[in-house]
Amino acid sequence: MCSAEDLIVFKAFAGRERDWLDIESIVLRQVEVLDPDTIWRELTPLLELKGDAEAEPRLRRLLTQGGPTGHQ
Repeated sequence: MCSAEDLIVFKAFAGRERDWLDIESIVLRQVEVLDPDTIWRELTPLLELKGDAEAEPRLRRLLTQGGPTGHQ
């Protein structure tokens, strides 16, 4: 088992469209208990290593809006 934060990091790093749909679902269900600091602490260096400039803004939008439709 892993935490929701770990799963988000894993899926954002993988970056497939199916992974982003999964992230949206996780955020919708877990938005009130997610620890964004943990997500960014783990994900930022991975995205830098990968050279992925698109994942961070996409994930920030999801976390800020509480999912694709803005539920919080």
